[in-house]
Amino acid sequence: MKRTIGFLAAAGAVLGLVACGGDDGGGGGNARNVIAKSLIESIESDGVSVDADCVNGVINKLADGDIAILADNIDAVNSDDVDIDTLGLSDDFFITLMEVETCVSE
Repeated sequence: MKRTIGFLAAAGAVLGLVACGGDDGGGGGNARNVIAKSLIESIESDGVSVDADCVNGVINKLADGDIAILADNIDAVNSDDVDIDTLGLSDDFFITLMEVETCVSE
């Protein structure tokens, strides 16, 4: 779980930029694409192979509300100033995010 949250935190810096500008129609599409791309790059930077379509599929399952919470708190998450478990993210967020691990082959 910690590794997956680390991937998400790495994606968060980019998500924060996307969340502050541009209209994606309210569905979080641009933020989701940025998160997926950042997660993929983060995983690959560890020398691990990842199925990009699988990661995109997992990110697309995340609820818009969870994406918004993460975007609103991303600076605190990235600096470890907040425990991600206290942000009010849904249980489904954590369950779904764990699926990213199925996208990785070492």
